[in-house]
Amino acid sequence: MKAASRKNVIPGCASVVLRHGKLIHARAFGYADLETKRPFRLDTICRTFCLTKTYVTVAFMMQVEQGKVRLDDPVAKFLPAFADVQVVAARSSDESRPSLLCKPKRVMRMQHLLTHTSGLSYGCGFGEEPSDATETGYAKLVNAVDQGSVRSLEDFTNRLAKLPLRFHPGDAYAYGFSTDVLGRVLEVLCGKSLEAALADALFRPLGMHDTSFSVPDEKLHRLAACYGNASTWGRLYGSLSGRAPRVTRTGLVRLDGDSPEESAWRRGQECKIQSGGGIMGHLQGGLLSTVADTFRFVRMLDMRGITNGIRLLQEETIQAMERPRTDSGLANEERQCLLGALAGFSGKEFGWGGAACTYWSVDRKEGNAIVWFTQHLDMPEWEDQDIVNKEEADIWTVLKNGARRRKGGRSFSSSALKSSLSSSSMCSLLHRSRCSKHVV
Repeated sequence: MKAASRKNVIPGCASVVLRHGKLIHARAFGYADLETKRPFRLDTICRTFCLTKTYVTVAFMMQVEQGKVRLDDPVAKFLPAFADVQVVAARSSDESRPSLLCKPKRVMRMQHLLTHTSGLSYGCGFGEEPSDATETGYAKLVNAVDQGSVRSLEDFTNRLAKLPLRFHPGDAYAYGFSTDVLGRVLEVLCGKSLEAALADALFRPLGMHDTSFSVPDEKLHRLAACYGNASTWGRLYGSLSGRAPRVTRTGLVRLDGDSPEESAWRRGQECKIQSGGGIMGHLQGGLLSTVADTFRFVRMLDMRGITNGIRLLQEETIQAMERPRTDSGLANEERQCLLGALAGFSGKEFGWGGAACTYWSVDRKEGNAIVWFTQHLDMPEWEDQDIVNKEEADIWTVLKNGARRRKGGRSFSSSALKSSLSSSSMCSLLHRSRCSKHVV
């Protein structure tokens, strides 16, 4: 991590490592704000982007446990706008000629949303031009969010339902707005906003007091700055402000405002849509959290649904979420589960990450769990999968061999999660390339 900072790859980071349920490492390093030299801490507030999906998934499965919804329930049972969805039968690159459409072969169900096999997608990537009329429809919806004309998650999902599906539900896999639709279902089930539903189900019981969709003014001093690469920011995020962001050091530019007060996550300025998928428009939406808060969530999963002696989720539900889903149609042949990618070096590892490089991972076989946060979008230096995989393999080896020498982990005091500590050689790296521009 020191080398990564010297090479201007990251501004700073924080991480925790659990082994067999015990906290054996809690460290922060570098800066949360390069301009003010504010240190990165375990309680630094970060934009988590797609980590939001994991909270929505777990909260939804709690509703399944309570019998309020079934995995095979049609989405239209709770969101009538999805009763008349259509599927692309033949694509047209001409925006004036809509693609040929047909009725879906099967009903879109909750399980399709959970596994990203619903037919919904994100459309074209940042900085890319729509390749057909369907992607043009997605681009217009994204622009409407940026312009502030989409008023709520309900409004967003109603508009989304009017766009044709990329494929028949269950036929293939496409990472996209499925979890945003799931978040809207959660709002309907609970009769409250997505943030309130998540707070009731998870954040309050787990003591995650810094996790929300916006940051109040009294916590702005803990909000990390968000950075991008000087060479790619224009292609990916250049449409956000109409002006060049501040160059903070060679290779890095500051995104999301020049100060915390200018952030799109400041309360009162936040996106109107509480995104269950973690991204709205080009650079909005999704939950904010800290390494300390996320540690509490990951520890609950690591303990198979129990926190502080209280069971939040049945062990059978945790096992169901970890079970491999081999019919996802993934081109890269990664095995998927409801809590992320099942890959890893023991065959029992799952985890998830967000676009600005916020990540957690649990390895059941070895008994390890990792939480790792920084705030950097689109790091081309880490796009080489082999390099990242080797780094994580080294981390697991250190943990495994170190545990043999110690015959068990050392438990840190709880105060370690409330203060910024010095750098450590055990700082954990991202699992695979979860920070790439393709994962938000």
